[in-house]
Amino acid sequence: MKKIIMILSIACTMFASCSEDGEVAVSRVDINKTTTLIYLGNTEQLSVRIYPDAAAATHSVRWFSDDTSVATVSETGLVRALAVGMTVIRITDEDGKSYPATCAVSVHEQIIDVTGVTLVKPEVAILVNGSEQLNYTVIPLNATNKNVNWNSNNTDVATVDNSGKVTGISTGTATITVTAEDGDGKFTSSCVVTVQDKSVAVTGVAFDEPTLGLYLDDVVALTVTVSPETATNKSVRWKSSDTNVATIDDDGVITALATGTTVITATTIESEFTTTCTVTVIDETGDVTSTGWSTPSINAYEYSMTYMAQVAFRNALSTDPNVEIAAFVGDDIRGHAKLVYESRLNVYLVHLTIYSNSGGGETVVLKAYNPSKKRIYDNCKTFTFQSNTSLGSVTEILNCFP
Repeated sequence: MKKIIMILSIACTMFASCSEDGEVAVSRVDINKTTTLIYLGNTEQLSVRIYPDAAAATHSVRWFSDDTSVATVSETGLVRALAVGMTVIRITDEDGKSYPATCAVSVHEQIIDVTGVTLVKPEVAILVNGSEQLNYTVIPLNATNKNVNWNSNNTDVATVDNSGKVTGISTGTATITVTAEDGDGKFTSSCVVTVQDKSVAVTGVAFDEPTLGLYLDDVVALTVTVSPETATNKSVRWKSSDTNVATIDDDGVITALATGTTVITATTIESEFTTTCTVTVIDETGDVTSTGWSTPSINAYEYSMTYMAQVAFRNALSTDPNVEIAAFVGDDIRGHAKLVYESRLNVYLVHLTIYSNSGGGETVVLKAYNPSKKRIYDNCKTFTFQSNTSLGSVTEILNCFP
């Protein structure tokens, strides 16, 4: 027995300090990050390294946040951002003794860039001295800056104010353009305004398609064609037969609320002509929990090219680092990467290297996995492989659809 105690004593002296019962004592604890930035509403998993390694099996830490109104931290080190501001994450041993290691957490409000703008009506007809309010949708719906600017290319025929109200000045046509303030003027939508000196009667109305499929939570602007094209009053009333499935507002914007089917009816204000569209709402959420995708062996291929972009799912930019992008040639996976936050650019990007044994000509299809929806999106992007080239950019958006 004395020999065993002596051996244990020698081991503790040589490799680490020990407690009286022979347990290896902790010499230092580090947090994997000293500073981090988390966007409002997001989470980040912190971890610790206990030294020496022999002590990690018998020791653990407790986590604390200096300001739980800014961010909380769980027993496992998961930090959740609750409000814009700063806090410090600290750790102690089981008895409450503080370790020097800390992580300063800065919570920022995430900036969601505009990816498009769409006018509800592509064309309207009004009378001289008449007016029409043009409505629009900024994409994505949660974009940070939704401000727009208006312009008429022919103010002698029609003018437009800062709210999108168009006024007829004289007979003729004018194009009214709305431009998103965000995006340096590259996101625009136009409406052709015809100004008439006398009223032209409505003779009919029709949906372009009699059926429409939507995913849960979709928000889509519906349009109808009112005849004749020169009709003065093209206004319609909208109605949903089942508002539990989908609602529709006065501008024809439909919101999918639950799975099921509803019938949307559009009725002209003048003469009350009607048309219907059957809308079916399905749940986008799938059951895919793992893709099995992996980066192909570099040694198996002779050529490569790269692709870089932000990632969006049905127009909504993603900031989920678990999002996966894969490049396919047929059923063969030729590239794989996850979304990565680039702090110096304040943007989430995918950097994808694509491999081939052909210098060019193969058709590459990009697919994406959205873990929050447990779904693989097959319709992202298709292009032709060309060795030693780089596609995409920091501002490109890889917009994926189911």
